[in-house]
Amino acid sequence: MDQENIRIIVPHVFVQKLQAAFASCAFVFISAHTGWGKTSVVEALLADRPHTYVSLWERDALKRAGEDTTGLIVLDDFHGIYDYEDGEAAVLSLLRALPPDTRCILLSRADFPEWLLPFLETGQMEHMPHSDLALDLRELRELLERMEFFVPAPDVLENVWELTQGNPSL
Repeated sequence: MDQENIRIIVPHVFVQKLQAAFASCAFVFISAHTGWGKTSVVEALLADRPHTYVSLWERDALKRAGEDTTGLIVLDDFHGIYDYEDGEAAVLSLLRALPPDTRCILLSRADFPEWLLPFLETGQMEHMPHSDLALDLRELRELLERMEFFVPAPDVLENVWELTQGNPSL
C-alpha cells in the first residue's frame, strides 16, 4: 500500500487517540485481525520518528527491542510470542526493564492477553481493539469519495458498514 492510500484509509481519530495514549501511558496494545491496518497506521505515524521495529516472528526480536536507544519500540506480530519458549516471561521481563520514558506499541492479531492485565490496571498500558481502527459512516463515505468510487444511498452505505464493521481494508 502506498503512502497516499495510507493517509486516506487511516482514520485521523485513531492516530490522535494513539498519540493521546502515549501522552498518558508507556505501552499501547493494538489488537485487530489481519487487514485492519495495524502496521500501516503505526508506520504512517512513526514515518519521521526514530524507533526500533521488530517482528516477533524473528527469533532475536526481544533482544533487539531490549537494545533500543530510540525510546520508541514497535513489537509487531505480538501473537508470535506464543511460539517462544517462556515467551510470556520474556515479554514481561522486557517491559519491566525498559526505561520509564520508553514507549512501546504492541501489535497483535490475538486478543489482549490476561497476563498483561497488571499493566492495564496500573495505567501503564492502553488497549486499543479493532473498533478503534474502524471507520465510521462519515469516514467510509469520505473514503469512497476520495477514491472516486460510487457512494451509495445512506441505507446502502450503512449496510456496507455493517458488513465490513468499518474495516478500512474491506
